[in-house]
Amino acid sequence: MATQVPPKHRNALRVLMFPWLAYGHISPFLDLAKKLADRGFSVRVCSTIISQETINKQIPEKYSASIKMVELCLPKLPKLTTNEIPVDMDHIVLKTLKLSKSNFAKILQNLKPDLVIYDLLLQWAEGVANEQGIPAMKFVVMGAAVFSYFYNSIRKPEVEFPFQDIYPGQNELMKLKELIVKSSREEEHDDVDDPFAEGNIQIMLMSTSRTIEGKMSQKNILNQ
Repeated sequence: MATQVPPKHRNALRVLMFPWLAYGHISPFLDLAKKLADRGFSVRVCSTIISQETINKQIPEKYSASIKMVELCLPKLPKLTTNEIPVDMDHIVLKTLKLSKSNFAKILQNLKPDLVIYDLLLQWAEGVANEQGIPAMKFVVMGAAVFSYFYNSIRKPEVEFPFQDIYPGQNELMKLKELIVKSSREEEHDDVDDPFAEGNIQIMLMSTSRTIEGKMSQKNILNQ
């Protein structure tokens, strides 16, 4: 029997959210989902079986009709939980997720959302959405200060970052340089997206606070 949709949700704007698999990314997406649901949106959170338990536990009963999970089927992955994805496996999981493009496209065809909100690390999702005429925007969960520093370091390394108080130490700088070099090599040899790509719509959602990170938020706007 088909699930009956409550009358107040039948004409709601439909949003499909697509977070990265780690808990630190899923949680901000669900916080945003609740805010959208409070404003009458119907939200579907697209993720894998790995994240199903985490997502379902964070959806209170009051949101059970307006926020639901949609499973994305992936090629075979190592058995992991969202809290156990090692850093050195991120690249493999990202590639595996990208191999599920056709499955993601089918989800969009079936749900026909009005908007897709995707994780910074899943830039390819925007292209899949746009192919079906669905607008999409990225959601940055790391905060304005971190995003601003990384964006400046990777995309504009010749420009000195203006906020000295959040400069990393020498050890952190060395690790950052190694990460940038490794990332550049992987992008050259593999089909990996640039997480700092601007996208087709010049709108970006960010998990931040204007009171705490107002300067960094303005820096991000100027950088774009």
